[in-house]
Amino acid sequence: MSNRLDTILCEVSEMPRSVTFYKAILGREPSIESAHWTSFPMGDVSLALHPRYSSAEASGGGWVIGIRVASLTDVKGILAAFSREPGREHEIPGGKLLEFTDPDGNRIQAIERS
Repeated sequence: MSNRLDTILCEVSEMPRSVTFYKAILGREPSIESAHWTSFPMGDVSLALHPRYSSAEASGGGWVIGIRVASLTDVKGILAAFSREPGREHEIPGGKLLEFTDPDGNRIQAIERS
């Protein structure tokens, strides 16, 4: 068995709110959903949500996840529905990128390839 990325873990403060948000952003249902662990299959990698290990306030997270999307315009509509403001949008080699945060302040990049 070779080493490979398996799971990207995101600590969340309110599981139901975060599950609803990620369902909309990812456009898919989780393979596992509970109060203590929710996992979204993303090819060979899973995006997992887990309750925070401490009661400390959200600090914005220590990681950035990049999600390939079909349309940044669609992502902006989803963000508006969740009262989330999109961040910086800019060109990247082979496409465009939109920065935003989830309800806990974790940074995300939506990537639309040309």
